Amino acid sequence: KQAVDILQHYKDEGVEDLVIKYTAWNDGGLKSYIPLNAKPESKLGGQKGMKELMKYAQNNNINVFFNVDFVNLYKNGQGISRFRHAIKAVNNGAPSNQYEYKPSNYVIDSKVRAWNLVSPLIIPEAVKKFIDSYSTYGHNFISVDTLSSMNYSDFRKNGVNKSQSARIFQDALATLDTEIGNVMLENANMYAVP
Repeated sequence: KQAVDILQHYKDEGVEDLVIKYTAWNDGGLKSYIPLNAKPESKLGGQKGMKELMKYAQNNNINVFFNVDFVNLYKNGQGISRFRHAIKAVNNGAPSNQYEYKPSNYVIDSKVRAWNLVSPLIIPEAVKKFIDSYSTYGHNFISVDTLSSMNYSDFRKNGVNKSQSARIFQDALATLDTEIGNVMLENANMYAVP
């Protein structure tokens, strides 16, 4: 409801050609698990609220891009776990942790929990499952910042190097473009540009 009210406010103020990127809309919020379905956060109105927002946007020529993160693995869930699906480190085969650093001295911020990057090898299946769920809304706008802006290796046995990873991400982006239609990217790497 609040999202519709905010869009209505801008419309009432005469703002035209709105393009919105909606982040942290999916179940679990901003630092969640890899989304295999398009389940909206219940605190934001759930499926009913999402459908109302999509309908309002469509009726008012507003492009709302729902942002999805297929790369950062903050929580285990939906069959994806950090022990089985996170990228492996080069030195010991353990999951490779990611850290947030303090800008003042570039020391790891111990107040922020470490997270992982998902192996590129599971991204094609994750994207396919998500599309199957998301397509039921009939909404043809999606944002995938991390899928277009990151590139990394997975050092597990039979893992992938950065060149292979870039091709996997490129194929996933092409699938999203074909199946959904309008894909928003931010800070995109060259592999993301057709």
